[in-house]
Amino acid sequence: MFISGSGRLLKNFIDNENSQSYQICLVGSDRNCLGLHHAMDAILPYVVSNNCQRLLDIASSNGADFVCLAGYLSLIEIPKKWENKITE
Repeated sequence: MFISGSGRLLKNFIDNENSQSYQICLVGSDRNCLGLHHAMDAILPYVVSNNCQRLLDIASSNGADFVCLAGYLSLIEIPKKWENKITE
């Protein structure tokens, strides 16, 4: 999941993760933000970088099948390998 702010959507996903068919393998952010505290509290790996390609590479190396832009505020150029695998 990529976030940029308070992490309200991230928190909702964390709270419902066990009852759904997804697993959060990484939280990426383009800035230091309050939402990262939710990742820390849930003991989720997280990374901060203003380079979207770097975030996608790290997400891939952490086993991500797709990326949810949960309030992510930066524009991203979607690489071919991530087409149809990034959602809001």
